[in-house]
Amino acid sequence: RVKPIKPPKSIDSDLLTLLPVSDLHAGMMAWGKETGEDYDTKKATSRLIEWVSDCVSRSPRSGVGVILFNGDTLHANDQTNATPQSKHVLDVDTRPFKTIQAVIESIGVAIEVAIRHFGKIQVVVKPGNHDRDAYMAILFAMNERYRNEPRVEVDLSPSEFWAYRFGKV
Repeated sequence: RVKPIKPPKSIDSDLLTLLPVSDLHAGMMAWGKETGEDYDTKKATSRLIEWVSDCVSRSPRSGVGVILFNGDTLHANDQTNATPQSKHVLDVDTRPFKTIQAVIESIGVAIEVAIRHFGKIQVVVKPGNHDRDAYMAILFAMNERYRNEPRVEVDLSPSEFWAYRFGKV
């Protein structure tokens, strides 16, 4: 669990910044000669941190920042290395244990970059067709990690859908 992080000196409470992250596919293994680009867990997690850091640095100091993991954060749901429903065979980078640990660490870094910039953070993690059940490990890990940080709220709704009311929107 992290200790509360000092908020920014000033924010614009009339603004909300949305940082959507879809199809990270951490745990995927791709060979560049076959797919056009090498891809693995290290590249996925590094890109996540770089992308969030870059977006946050270019964003206004909004009262609310939302980091929305909109499905397929993980490439594989379990050790079968196949999609849960259709059983399509997946090329995976490494062990699920190692992948989930790397993703939790990188999402934590991304949240901590964002919380230093925004008034509060809403973290949303939704399932995709690749991580229909495994996404919950990330969701509950983030909830526990930020249990003592009142400016980070993790959406624990089991719904596949998400909506957020902000002002009249």
